[in-house]
Amino acid sequence: MKVLLLGVSVATAPSYFRREDLHDLALGKPILRPELPWERDCIEAPSVVVKNGIFILFYAGGYNNAPQQIGVAQSTDGVRWTRLAEQPLLANGQPGTWNSSESGHPHLFSHPDGEDYLFFQGNHDQGNTWFISKVKINYHNNRPTINQQD
Repeated sequence: MKVLLLGVSVATAPSYFRREDLHDLALGKPILRPELPWERDCIEAPSVVVKNGIFILFYAGGYNNAPQQIGVAQSTDGVRWTRLAEQPLLANGQPGTWNSSESGHPHLFSHPDGEDYLFFQGNHDQGNTWFISKVKINYHNNRPTINQQD
């Protein structure tokens, strides 16, 4: 019970999301498992958006304060995923900065005006305090990018 993986299931509507309501689309296999050095033993906190028919998944790699950082993957079917980079999309900060212990637990918010914002938590003291921040997400050829100045 050390390595945290992601799976994917669906339920028909209406549903109470009971075990018997869920159908495992990946047939018992993880859709993402930690493979990159920065992901360590954990992939968690997925947040998915669909852009131009492509699923884009933001996820946290590494356990809290290990440090945790944010990666991104894409899929055409929601089951088979490809990472878009070997490095985090949003890394933890440098020593002494507000998010030096982690940038993690992402959630993508799509505003009705068409803009997307990635909310995430960070801290600088190994989890004794928590801060919530956001960055604007831009897309280039269906690939999310972050302007660090936003």
